[in-house]
Amino acid sequence: MSRNSLRSTPLVSVLMPVYKDAAFIDAALSSMLQQSFGDFELLALADPNTDEQTLTIVKACSDPRVRLVYSDMPLTIGGKLNHGIDVAQGQFIARMDADDIALEQRFERQVAYLESHPNVAVCGTWCDLFGTENWQFRTPTDDTELRFSLVFGCVFVHPSVIWRRESFEHHRLRYDTALPVTEDYDFWIRAARLVRFGAVPEVLLRYRKHERSITNLRATEGRAQYRRLQRLALQDNGYLVDEDTFEFHHRYCTAGLAGDDELPRLRHWLHWLWLSDPGAIHRDSDAVGRVCARRWFDACAAASRLDKYVIFRSSALTSLLDRAVVEQFAIDSGTVIFPRRQIPLTTYPAPE
Repeated sequence: MSRNSLRSTPLVSVLMPVYKDAAFIDAALSSMLQQSFGDFELLALADPNTDEQTLTIVKACSDPRVRLVYSDMPLTIGGKLNHGIDVAQGQFIARMDADDIALEQRFERQVAYLESHPNVAVCGTWCDLFGTENWQFRTPTDDTELRFSLVFGCVFVHPSVIWRRESFEHHRLRYDTALPVTEDYDFWIRAARLVRFGAVPEVLLRYRKHERSITNLRATEGRAQYRRLQRLALQDNGYLVDEDTFEFHHRYCTAGLAGDDELPRLRHWLHWLWLSDPGAIHRDSDAVGRVCARRWFDACAAASRLDKYVIFRSSALTSLLDRAVVEQFAIDSGTVIFPRRQIPLTTYPAPE
C-alpha cells in the first residue's frame, strides 16, 4: 500500500492542541494536508478553553485524516497531549502546533530517519523561527550531544518532534499534566534517561513566535519551572554546583551574558563542564566538548570587544570546531591570519 494512502491504522498520529488559534490554524492545517507523506491522522486536541471560531475551522475540514478530539474538562497542554496519545492509532507520534507551518517533506524525512535508525526513539528537526523573532534553530543530531545539551535548555522545538510510540509506552513516558508550560523540557529530561535521541539536520518546520503564545502568556510560571528543570538536567548529567554557579549558568542560558567581561567566567565554566568527570551514565567527553565549543563560539561571536577573536582562541574548545568555522570567525571579526609558509622539502644529498 502506498505511503500516501490512508490505511485503516495510520503509521503516524499527529497531536495538535488547539486553543485560540483561528488566526493561524488554516496555514497549519494546509501544511499538514500538503505533506509528501500522507499516511497519518491529525488529531486536533480541544477542550472548553478552545474558542468556537477555531473549532469551526477544524470541523469544516473535509479531509478524513483530520479528527477533532474533545475533552469535556479543561486541560493543560500536557493533559491534552496525553489525551491524544490515549486515542492515537499510529506507530509514530508526531507533534504539531496550530500556529506553525510544516514543510512539505517533514514527515517523509522523519519517518525515513526513524526507520533507518531503529535504536533511536525521538527525532527532531531544525527550524526557522518567524514572527516576532527571526532566526534558525539548529539542534545537534548526535544522541549524546542532544542529551547533554539539556543542561542548557530544551533541545527540541516541541512541534518539530516525532517519536516511536512503542518505546515510550514501554517506559510509561507521559507528559506531566501539572505543568502549564515547560511540559516539553520536563518530558525530554525524563525521556533522556531511557531512550536515544536523534534529529534530521534540515529545516522542516517554520515555528511562529508571537505575543499570544502560551509561553509568553504564562511567562512567570514558566521561568520558575525552567529553573527547576535546568537544575535537574545538570544533576542528571552528574553535575552538582553551588548556588552562585547555577545562577550564572541559568542567567547565561536564558538571558545571555551580562557583558563581555563575563567571557572569562563562561570559558572557565564551559571548560569545567567539558573536562570534569562527574561520572554521569552517558558520559562522552568528545560530544560534551563539541556542544561546549559551539556555545563558546556563539558567545564570542556575539561579543562587541575588538579582541574577541583573541579571547575566542584562548580556549582549547576551538580545537573541536571545524577549521573553516574558526577562520571565518577571524575574517568576520577583522582579524588578519597570516598563511602558513609552504617550505619545499629537500632531500640530501640532492639528486644529480
